Amino acid sequence: MAALTAGWPLASSLVHNPRPLAAGSRLTLGPNRLSAARFTVGPGWSMLRASSNPHQGYALARGPVRLSIRYVALISAGQEPQLLAGLHTVLRLSNPGVTLGQPRPVITAQGRHGITGVVSGRGVTGIVAIVPAPSRQFAIQVLVLGPPRDKLASRGAESRLVRSLLFPAAR
Repeated sequence: MAALTAGWPLASSLVHNPRPLAAGSRLTLGPNRLSAARFTVGPGWSMLRASSNPHQGYALARGPVRLSIRYVALISAGQEPQLLAGLHTVLRLSNPGVTLGQPRPVITAQGRHGITGVVSGRGVTGIVAIVPAPSRQFAIQVLVLGPPRDKLASRGAESRLVRSLLFPAAR
């Protein structure tokens, strides 16, 4: 009993404590190497281990800014606008008053095309981006949110991360 009582807080802290990531760390996201994406993180980010799984998605933090990058299976090609609209609905439910700006194109360094939009609301600002894989069987969804004072930091983080997205099976 004493070992369980003493060990539980330690185990909990190992799972819930953020793990600092070195600038330039590359993380892979996806269920297998044929359905995966790789991205590079910038300086100052930590992985929130309890909310991160390399098969489904990662949760990262840098101060008050939160970044979520998720693997999303697609049922049919051309679903990106619907994914963006669905994410907007989820954001509005969890943050009443949040709006999503007009979608605009985004291109990764690998030349993959996606869509992005600015998220804004009372007490929160950020960016959302969706980049489909070349196979069109899955997409990567990026959401960066933070307080309005960190608007430029969150937009810069999203922009660098989305540009770094690489789909290894497409080489």
